Amino acid sequence: NRYAEAATTFEKAYVALTDPGARELALTKEADSHFANGQYKLAEEVYSRVRAEFPGSLQMPAVRYQQGECLARLSDWAAAEKAFRFIVGNWPTNSLADRSLMRLASMRESRGQWEEALEAYDELMTSRPKSDLLGPALLGRAMAKYRLARFGEARADYEKVCADFPKTVWAEQASYMQGWCDYLLGNTKQAVQVCTQFLVDFPDSKWVPDVTFWLGEYQYNIGAHADAEATFI
Repeated sequence: NRYAEAATTFEKAYVALTDPGARELALTKEADSHFANGQYKLAEEVYSRVRAEFPGSLQMPAVRYQQGECLARLSDWAAAEKAFRFIVGNWPTNSLADRSLMRLASMRESRGQWEEALEAYDELMTSRPKSDLLGPALLGRAMAKYRLARFGEARADYEKVCADFPKTVWAEQASYMQGWCDYLLGNTKQAVQVCTQFLVDFPDSKWVPDVTFWLGEYQYNIGAHADAEATFI
């Protein structure tokens, strides 16, 4: 984990080596070391050198993706989006194209651009129906709809997450959010059923305290004071 020293040593190796493949590897590892050290501007500059000096590299999708990550962490959103979009356009069958669409969505979420995030999730799910990222993409789409107060649509997506990806971290969060959608849609009894089942299906979830407390409040509000007392205890 001595990333700064590693970067310096990789740079020395890059200068000393003569084999093109070895030089490319050394320069890429220098950039990776800067990235691991949180020096994103420096890492981005070195990734740019890799692109310029080894344009035919088989690792170019990964280099471009890491460069996009650097730009995102520097809050250069336009340049980051351009980098990720470049991957999607030029290497559409590479798994990094899927990750790039997910990254586009998450960057937009970080800026509260929920409609734009929704577009990225939809694009991934439509153009890559066999992607390994369908679960988190579906959950992300549901969360974007929730943020846009489209609770009925969000609930349908949460339900699909639970059906298609049971017993996963995505299903856990989707099950939790289903209850909130039901509550906000005025379906309080259904929300109670969902929350009660959530406690059975995910007894170790970090959301168990929230769900339990909400159930206690509901019991108190309907006058079931004995049940509420037991729940609060």
